Amino acid sequence: MHAVVSLFDKKDHNVRTLSGELEKILERHVYSRMPELHLSYEGATKYNFAKLENQLRRIAKRTRRFRVHAGGLGIFTGLTPILYIPVVQTIELSRFQLSLWKSVSSTGSGLNPYYKPEAWVAHITLAREIPRQTLSKAVGSLSRKEIELDIMIDNLTIIEFDGEAHMVRSKF
Repeated sequence: MHAVVSLFDKKDHNVRTLSGELEKILERHVYSRMPELHLSYEGATKYNFAKLENQLRRIAKRTRRFRVHAGGLGIFTGLTPILYIPVVQTIELSRFQLSLWKSVSSTGSGLNPYYKPEAWVAHITLAREIPRQTLSKAVGSLSRKEIELDIMIDNLTIIEFDGEAHMVRSKF
């Protein structure tokens, strides 16, 4: 699946520390399928990338950067559990995601229903497809930590999936 996201600053000490710790617990590279930590706004199986890039360029020019706060741990349950950090879903963030969705959803098909504004849960994925025994080990270890992140949202990025890996296609 392709995605419209905001990437986080790789230099952020808290984000790097948490990633490193989780990699040790899971004994594998946590983000093997995604290029960097990010906040996703929309996902689709197909996009008209030229139209999407034009829309995102316009949105990025008129949007002021803003901060989001994230903390704690969450689990999306199911056959392939996902471990994540919840992001505080402020009015500003919700309005931003709604506006973005309305502006760019027409450029894609096979839209992921979890990213529809009425269903969207702002989060930072830490790891996916985790075996249950490893998941409990990760939660046990990370639950002893105070996880609080203050993150600057200053970009809109298209993540493209080529069938094997996700890569940054463009960043505004």
